[in-house]
Amino acid sequence: GDMLQANYVIDPQVQGRVSMQTSQALPREHLLPTLELLLRMHDAALVDTGTLYRVVPRASAISATQAPQLGDSGLALPPGFRIQIVPLQHVAAAEMAAILEHFLTDGSTLLRVDSTRNLLILASDGQTLDGLLETVRIFDVDRMAGMSIALFTPDFVDAVTLGEELDSLLADPEQGLMPGLLRVLVIERLNGVLVISPRPDVLARAREWVTRLDRASGGA
Repeated sequence: GDMLQANYVIDPQVQGRVSMQTSQALPREHLLPTLELLLRMHDAALVDTGTLYRVVPRASAISATQAPQLGDSGLALPPGFRIQIVPLQHVAAAEMAAILEHFLTDGSTLLRVDSTRNLLILASDGQTLDGLLETVRIFDVDRMAGMSIALFTPDFVDAVTLGEELDSLLADPEQGLMPGLLRVLVIERLNGVLVISPRPDVLARAREWVTRLDRASGGA
C-alpha cells in the first residue's frame, strides 16, 4: 500500500504469514504479480475494483470481480483476479479448451466453453491469464494462411488409388520423398486429390508425380 500508493481491504477469512526474501530489488511492476503469487499459496486472490484492491478467498474471487474483460487484445493484463471472455477466430472453443486444460494444474482457474458463440470464459489471476491468452494466440491461427493448394482430377485412375500412391510415395513419414511438407486429401465426390503444402515448389513436384502415376494400365 505504501509503495504503490494503493488502497486495499483484506477479507477476515484470509489468514496466514509469509516470509519472503529476494536476491535483488524488485521492479515496481513486479510487486503485484509477486503478491498475487504469495496470496495464491494461501488460497487467496487479489481483486481490483477500480478504486481499491480487495484481498479475498480464492473461492469467492469470481463473485467479487465486477465485470468480465474482453480477452482478444494484445495489451498486457492488469493485476488481480478477473474474468476474461476470449472470442476465437479459427479454432473451435471445445478444441481450444482441451489444449488449455493441459496448463491448468491446480484446479483454481475457471474454464468454460460457449460453443454457440465460439468463445471461452476464463477466470484466474492476471499472471495465469496472461499465460493462457498467450497459448490461445499461438494456437488460434488460420491453418490455411500461407498454404499452397492444388486439386488434381486424374483421367485414368480413381482418386482413392492416386491419393494412396501419392501419400505413400511423398508424404509417408518413414519412406516418403517429402515427409512433413505436404498433406494429401482424397475428395471422392469430385474424383479428386487435394494436395496442401506451405511450399509452392513441393506442389510442382507433386504435379510431376501425378502425371507419372495417372496413366492407363493397358488396352486401347
